Amino acid sequence: MALPCVPSSTDRPDLIDYSKLRKDDPVGNLNTAFEVAEKFLDIPKMLDAEDIVNTPKPDEKAIMTYVSCFYHAFAGAEQAETAANRICKVLAVNQENEKLMEEYEKLASELLEWIRRTIPWLENRGKMVSDIANAWKGLEQVEKGYEEWLLTEIRRLERLDHLAEKFKQKCAMHESWTGGKEELLSQKDYESASLMEIRALMRKHEAFESDLAAHQDRVEQIAAIAQELNELDYHDAATVNARCQGICDQWDNLGTLTQKRRDSLERVEKLWETIDQLYLEFAKRAAPFNNWMDGAMEDLQDMFIVHSIEEIQSLITAHDQFKATLPEADKERMATIGIHNEILKIAQTYGIKLSGINPYTNLSPQDIGTKWDTVKHLVPLRDQMLQEEVENQILTRDAKGISQEQLNEFRASFNHFDRKRNGMMDPDDFRACLISMGYDLGEVEFARIMTLVDPNNTGVVTFQAFIDFMTRETAETDTAEQVMASFKILASDKSYITVDELRRELPPDQAEYCISRMTRYVGPDAAPGALDYISFSSALYGESDL
Repeated sequence: MALPCVPSSTDRPDLIDYSKLRKDDPVGNLNTAFEVAEKFLDIPKMLDAEDIVNTPKPDEKAIMTYVSCFYHAFAGAEQAETAANRICKVLAVNQENEKLMEEYEKLASELLEWIRRTIPWLENRGKMVSDIANAWKGLEQVEKGYEEWLLTEIRRLERLDHLAEKFKQKCAMHESWTGGKEELLSQKDYESASLMEIRALMRKHEAFESDLAAHQDRVEQIAAIAQELNELDYHDAATVNARCQGICDQWDNLGTLTQKRRDSLERVEKLWETIDQLYLEFAKRAAPFNNWMDGAMEDLQDMFIVHSIEEIQSLITAHDQFKATLPEADKERMATIGIHNEILKIAQTYGIKLSGINPYTNLSPQDIGTKWDTVKHLVPLRDQMLQEEVENQILTRDAKGISQEQLNEFRASFNHFDRKRNGMMDPDDFRACLISMGYDLGEVEFARIMTLVDPNNTGVVTFQAFIDFMTRETAETDTAEQVMASFKILASDKSYITVDELRRELPPDQAEYCISRMTRYVGPDAAPGALDYISFSSALYGESDL
């Protein structure tokens, strides 16, 4: 566990006396490293040596944090050392130049002195040609070495110029490509997009990710060129390093923003898929429910024509059955509205801006609510209309003075001859109906009847006109029962009538007519002189032409 000491051994060997470290004492070694780091490197003690040694698997994040601190500390020291080395190098060159200048002055002085002393000696012409040739050869060798150094330096400078220009071009191309990319990646256009637009944005983002991966090589090339410029001791290396670092930092930020946008697009896409499914479910439930409400409103507003209490009672029964279905229909309405409310809840929770348009239907919750309110409003109106019609039927029947049985018979006859089933008979059908009921009609009589049932010459006979005619015909014709009821009134509700009662209540000739034709009443309650008006009434209508 001497890991924290490793940087010290390579970067600052002066901080720790490694001869005093013991392999069998890792805790002591770690504490020594921690103390030295805190004292000389300003790295606070963040770990306990005993915990690290005695724990089978120490906290990797904490150890990496400690190692990162050492790394940054020595990275800073390395930069300082590099700067110091650069200064020392410049100073050494300067000192070397000064030393060479001093040596030059010395050599020049000595050379001048030597020349002064040698001239007299040379005048003796004692130098050999071989000596001069050897000296010249040495001069040529020195000159050749200097030439080689110059060529090498020229090549280095040319290489530096080429790399610097290449670095600038690649940086310019990269910066041109990255221009505006961070702003685009930071956009939140997906918050107000539809599902189709989200999917289009996702495909566009995938294309950008592919493009981003393709530009990775250029960034690596820029970093490699910057490294080579530093190795060749480029004079403007600081500018190169700053630009390279800026590009690398921007590249890392682009990667972060790219992943963040992908995560956001995927999250919103899943939410929109959920919303889209809810939209579809709403449409599937709203359509049949809307059709049901349309049909209900149509039925509730349907105009009805009835001619008997039984018919209106049938309508009331059907209406009651419809009202019994309203609670279940209301549950369906609430369930349908609940789907839309779930969509609104998701949008509000995750900040999604809805367009307000369901792609699967034109129906909205407001439409359903409005129609439902209309249905609820029409139900009591229908109740009122049906009840009023019941009362009208009763009043009509009572006002006409006919029984329900007679009304049903008239209705059956009318329906039989209403061939077009439109509630009206044409003149031929009306005539056939009258003939079937026992009327023997000539042309003149039928024309008279038609003026009664069709005063406006419309060419048709309505059921109401037919009932009015039959009511008048019935009221104008007495029946045996009616005559019996009249005799019973004269007889003070007895089953027989006496001669005195007849003569007292009827005109003399009518009274004598009845007395002469009535038979004796033979019932158990018979009184002297009692006459049977019941058999008389029956016989009277039995002999009638009607």
